[in-house]
Amino acid sequence: MLGPIEDKMRRQGFLTVSEMAARSGFSDKIMYRLIHANKVKALKVGRFWYVETASVIRFMGPEAARFIGLKAPPPPPPEEK
Repeated sequence: MLGPIEDKMRRQGFLTVSEMAARSGFSDKIMYRLIHANKVKALKVGRFWYVETASVIRFMGPEAARFIGLKAPPPPPPEEK
């Protein structure tokens, strides 16, 4: 069961560093290096880093990302005015 923060981050297209490392084939250490070099977008919430899936796809290229099974999250629904 996911906590409220993890659930919200997933709905916004973010995964923890460990989850993203496992899916992308990079190690946790490499993911942290990419974050600190501003190669991928990430947010720190409390003591955990969450990496944006779309930024990893941009970094890797869509073909490589598709090959390993990374998919960009669907766009958020349009806001009503």
